[in-house]
Amino acid sequence: MKRGEGEIELTVKVQLTPRQIAEAFCSLYDEGQAQFFIECAAIAKGWDRNGVTTGGDWQWLAAGGHLRTCKCSTPEAREMVASISYAANRDEPA
Repeated sequence: MKRGEGEIELTVKVQLTPRQIAEAFCSLYDEGQAQFFIECAAIAKGWDRNGVTTGGDWQWLAAGGHLRTCKCSTPEAREMVASISYAANRDEPA
C-alpha cells in the first residue's frame, strides 16, 4: 500500500472542561504529571505582557489570586498548589 492510500486525515475540535483536563492529569503518574508542568512552562515561556516576556508569571499570579479570593475556590485547591510549590523548591519532608 502506498503512503496515503486508505488514510483519512480528520481534524476534530473539542472544547475540554477544566474537570476533564483535571481527570486526565490525575490519571497520570508522577512522571506524566511532571511532564505536564514541563510542557506548561515551555508554552508559557513565549508569553509576554506589554512586550516583556514573563514566562507566565502574571498568569500564575492571576490564578493564585483567583484561588485566594474567589468563592469558587476551595481550601483543598489552595493547599494542593501550595504543596506543589513547596515540593518543587525543597527537599522531601522529614
